[in-house]
Amino acid sequence: VTVHSKSKTAENAVKEILSPLSLMLANMRQSELTVTVHPIVGSNVDMLNALSDYIIENGYPVKIALENERRLPDKTNGDGLALVLDAVSAVDRDNVGICFDMGHFAWYMDNFTDSPNELPPKDFLARVIHTHIHAYTESTTHFPLDEWRVPFSKYINALSHNYFGVYNIELSPQRFEHRMGAVD
Repeated sequence: VTVHSKSKTAENAVKEILSPLSLMLANMRQSELTVTVHPIVGSNVDMLNALSDYIIENGYPVKIALENERRLPDKTNGDGLALVLDAVSAVDRDNVGICFDMGHFAWYMDNFTDSPNELPPKDFLARVIHTHIHAYTESTTHFPLDEWRVPFSKYINALSHNYFGVYNIELSPQRFEHRMGAVD
C-alpha cells in the first residue's frame, strides 16, 4: 500500500496527512509505508520537517515523498523539480525523499521546453523514493500508458541503478471513461 495525500499549510500537515492514518499506522503489517504529498505554497521544508518529526516521535515505518507537479503551488506552470529537490535536500532526512511523477514531468517537458526527452538532474534522481507513472493525452494527465510512452523507458532506465521502490501507475479513470466501452 502507498498513500497519496496533501495539505494546504505546513502547520496543518500532520493533522491533514498523518493523523487520519494513525489507526492504520499503528496496525500496519507491511514493513514500510510511503506517503506522497504535494508541495505547498508556504515552506515545504517546514512541512517536511513537521511530518518527519511526527513519524520519528511515533516510531512509524513511514517515508514522505514530495511530488513534482505539473503546476507549482501558486498554480503557475513549472516542472517543480527544483522546488522539490531544494526542499528535500534542505530537510536531508532518511524518511523524506522525492516522488518522481514521470507523467507530470513528461507533460511539462512536452509543453514548455524544446527538449521533451530530457532527464531530471542526477541529484533529483538520487533522492527518488517513489514514482507515479501515467500518460497524458487530450491535454491532460493520468491516462493509461497506451499512448505517449516515449520518455518513460528513459526515465525508468535513469532510475534503475539506485531505485528499488514502487513504480506506481497513477490513473484517473473519470478522465478517460469516454474512451471505455460499456461495462456489463
